[in-house]
Amino acid sequence: YVALEGYLYLRQDHNDPSRMNHDVWLTDVCAATPRAHHAVVRFLFELRSTAENVGFYTPAYSTLLSSLDEAFYEESRFAEWMIRVCHLGAAIEGRGFPAHVAAGVTLALRDPLIEAHDGTFRLEVRGGRGTIERTGQRPEATLGIGGFASATAMRRLGLLDAEDEATSALDAIFASPMPSLVDMF
Repeated sequence: YVALEGYLYLRQDHNDPSRMNHDVWLTDVCAATPRAHHAVVRFLFELRSTAENVGFYTPAYSTLLSSLDEAFYEESRFAEWMIRVCHLGAAIEGRGFPAHVAAGVTLALRDPLIEAHDGTFRLEVRGGRGTIERTGQRPEATLGIGGFASATAMRRLGLLDAEDEATSALDAIFASPMPSLVDMF
């Protein structure tokens, strides 16, 4: 028995018969170990004599791209698949949070589309779980409904109004990587 360490699925696109080389599109790629990661990169490298371009969907931070000896690639943003919180309570309760973080922040949320999301809420995170409830407390931070991300970046962009302490707490709460999905349907 040999455990699967990595794999890739690809297709060759040869849309222009006047071109000698083709493009390779990775429809799925996974490398669970350093050895598998190296094997995937090496396999793609070996296609260089016949493949002109290799394309694939990837999250914002790609270990595949970061392992290139010469980081020559073009990046384009295709789509952001999670663009709107539709149910605030379910979004917070269903999201994972860093297990070591125990923090709470009172938020004044602004949502021009869903009235139930507009108001003051207390966000609490403990043991990897989060809860959010409407409160009458004075808000420590003010943000739009799409602002559940890096608080420091949101504050720098003017999308978060908060003091340093609340910004630090929100950064700790939302410290996990940006959600991503490499499959496109």
